Amino acid sequence: MYDRLIKGDIAELDIAAGIDLVTAADVFMYVGTLEAVFAKVAAMLHPGGLFAFSVEASDGDDLVLRESRRYAHGRAYVERELAQAGLALVSLTEDTIRRDRGEEIMGLVVVAGR
Repeated sequence: MYDRLIKGDIAELDIAAGIDLVTAADVFMYVGTLEAVFAKVAAMLHPGGLFAFSVEASDGDDLVLRESRRYAHGRAYVERELAQAGLALVSLTEDTIRRDRGEEIMGLVVVAGR
């Protein structure tokens, strides 16, 4: 159960610390670099709060822009940026996050905590 649900562009939100959970599913493939987003989420979460999200998985360790015009993020990139924002990795699994034109799109499903 939640007290309040907020929907909006995270870069435009001005929320004081105290949030229990932030989720973003099938969003970051349109964002690219995640440093600012992770920092904003870290500032919103209270200690023990969770951040759950998915990204398209890249074949390498870094961020790439695919021909589909979607970004894919490497595991090392995600782990590095979470740590830099002060967020601790709780779980990271690779799984199909959606289908596009009949093809499975592999992604990383991530939960991090503060």
